[in-house]
This record gives sequence, structure tokens and C-alpha cells, in this order.
Amino acid sequence: MKTRKFSSFSAAAAAGRSLACGFTLIEMLVVVALAAIVAALALPSFTGTLQRYRVSMAATQITNALQVARADAIRSRKNVAVISTKTPDQGCVQDGTGLDWHCGIDIYEYQLASNGSVLAGTPLSALKTVPATSFSTVSVKLASGTGSSSPNVQLVYTPLGFLSNCSTSTGACTASMYQAAGVNSLIYIWPTVLGADPGATVPVISTVCATMAGKIKIIPSYVAPDDASGKCST
Repeated sequence: MKTRKFSSFSAAAAAGRSLACGFTLIEMLVVVALAAIVAALALPSFTGTLQRYRVSMAATQITNALQVARADAIRSRKNVAVISTKTPDQGCVQDGTGLDWHCGIDIYEYQLASNGSVLAGTPLSALKTVPATSFSTVSVKLASGTGSSSPNVQLVYTPLGFLSNCSTSTGACTASMYQAAGVNSLIYIWPTVLGADPGATVPVISTVCATMAGKIKIIPSYVAPDDASGKCST
């Protein structure tokens, strides 16, 4: 007589019992805890990457604006200024110094005076505006590359592509349009959450150099004003 062997599953089924498959509550809690630990470890790294990306994008926007201004000055034979926007978006507050660019920047074309060396008092037209949305999570501040506490509030390119040395109050350019007589200027970009002022201790910061000879360069770190001549020109 032949006997038929039943598996344990078949035996359980024959006895009318069902086998439950899945995770226990303890196993689920362990998985959730491990996932939370991994997320907590990865979050600082992700935050830093996102901050660096936003700073890099803002620095690129500023660099493009300066290049547009310089190119138009050479093409049109006029002085072209890059300044803090005169019409900030609603809700965006500037500090009133003219050095705070986080509310956006404007590029203006100016008519040369009869002697070809000074700006007329009124800009001709706005060539380009970089809106505040480009700097929504970053701070942007203009500084002098000479370490001066009162840097020019505008960067003015002459018809030869040089930065001109202009008055902070009247906008008059005292240097000849044929000389690179301005000063090296620095534009700092850093995440707003990292503090109110730029500096070497800010972990995520970029410096846009605008040299008096017309060179424009992004340096992905803080450049001290006293070091601008060397680092921005190389």
C-alpha cells in the first residue's frame, strides 16, 4: 500500500489553519528607525549641496549681467552701469546703502558728456534687469577690492571695457574713458541663513571679481579685499 507524504503547508491547510505571511510590528519599527537614522545623516550633506548650487547660480547670473554691461559699453560707445535695482519687488527690503544687491540689479546705459569722460545725470534706458527671484535665498553685497569702507555703489563700464572710478553720490566718472582707472570690485554671494555679513568663516560663499581692466571671474570662496588684486587678476 502506497503512502502519500504531505508538506507542512499541506498539513496545515488540511487542518483548516492558515499561515500568515509578513512583517511583525517589531520588524517594522526597526526598519523605520533605520530609515530615520539614514535620513538624519544625509540631510546636512543635502542642505550644503543645495546651498552651494543656489550660490553658484546667483554668481552666474551676476557674472552674465556684468558681461552684458561690458559688451554693450564697447558696442554702443557709451558708459554702462550695473547698480542695485531702483524698483525692487514688493516685499524685498534693501538696506539703503546701494551695496545690497539681493533685491535685484539693473543695467543702465548712460549718455557720455561732451568731453567723453563723465556720465550725464540721467540714464538713457534699462538694458537688463536681474530680478530678486534670482537671489531669493542668498545675500548679495558689493564691496571694494581696495578694502575701502565706502566702495562705489555702481560698476560703470566705459567704451573700452574698463571699470571707471565713479562718485558714489553723483555718478560722475572722473577718469578718462581711455584709462583703466577704476578699482577692483567684489560681489559676495552667500546663503542668507548663514549670517548677515560675508567673511572667511562663512562655509558657503562665492566671490565675483570685476577688475578695473574689465576681467570678470567667479571664485568659489571668500576673497578678502586686500587679496583682490592677486586672486582676481590671475
